[in-house]
Amino acid sequence: MDKKFIVFVSLSKLIKSLDKDKILKILSTFQSSKEPDVQTFLFDQEKKDSLALNFEIRDRSRTYLWIDTLNNEVVAYFSIAIDIIQIEGLSKNLQKKINKGFLPAEEFIFSYLIGQLGRNERYNRSYITGKEILTYSLAKIKEAKNIVGGRLVVIDINNVYQKPKLQKFYEEFGFKKLKQINKSLTRYYLILK
Repeated sequence: MDKKFIVFVSLSKLIKSLDKDKILKILSTFQSSKEPDVQTFLFDQEKKDSLALNFEIRDRSRTYLWIDTLNNEVVAYFSIAIDIIQIEGLSKNLQKKINKGFLPAEEFIFSYLIGQLGRNERYNRSYITGKEILTYSLAKIKEAKNIVGGRLVVIDINNVYQKPKLQKFYEEFGFKKLKQINKSLTRYYLILK
């Protein structure tokens, strides 16, 4: 495996240039035994299908991949989408911070969601770091922000309190806890400048 053969590409671009079977074969190379939801979103081994691909086709999200072109393997990826945040339960101060000093007139706020983010366990940090993956995802979101507006980014983290390194990783990027969604899922937010 050689880093010089790794390219960054959108799943949309792959859809335009390859048939579904070839795309699924590439997506099936991604392995993440520590984070099964990251694995099954990109390729579900049981169903032999890809939620990422289906979401891409239906315009529900956009997925970006780093592909090792020498081995036709996914090295890493992230998916982003639009989400709606209910403002009920958020402090007035936080509502104003999110809405540039004004209390929102609506009962919800639009946000960008980093739905999935991960690196293939067959590739170590020397190929791409988590920091690089998150930086690229935020850059894509900033491109969208510059076109359509919006400034809130959210990410949902499973069992964050059992993963202090992961919690610290996101907090170092400026993410803060927004709310506990359920027993195992915690939503974090970042306000883009």
